[in-house]
Amino acid sequence: DYSSMLRRIVENCLRGKETRDVLLNPNNRKDFIYAQDLADLIFGLVEHRVVGTYNAARGRPCPYTNAIQILINLGFQPKVHWVPEADYLGDHPIEDAVDAHRAAQFFPKIDLEEGIPLIIEDLKEIV
Repeated sequence: DYSSMLRRIVENCLRGKETRDVLLNPNNRKDFIYAQDLADLIFGLVEHRVVGTYNAARGRPCPYTNAIQILINLGFQPKVHWVPEADYLGDHPIEDAVDAHRAAQFFPKIDLEEGIPLIIEDLKEIV
């Protein structure tokens, strides 16, 4: 998924390694949700006694190339070996995410530009 692949790319940037065989088209739009926002969404669903299956996402998908550009802007040189013909999930619809947000009375707080530096700081401690 988007978050775990993003984490893998960031970890490899911190190690100075290439991320090999990314089975995604870098132009497909994926959603990003920071862990704290995910916890808040789940808490909101439980607090409002919401039952059902929802897509836990931010609700604003963007291409992987945006995440790569943010890393470049932060001074990293991500090396990613894309395998674009193996289209993992395609574009993510946002309807389910919006439904979950409405049901939980939840509003994501951390966007991609803010979340990537937070991920980097978290991973610096373990990489």
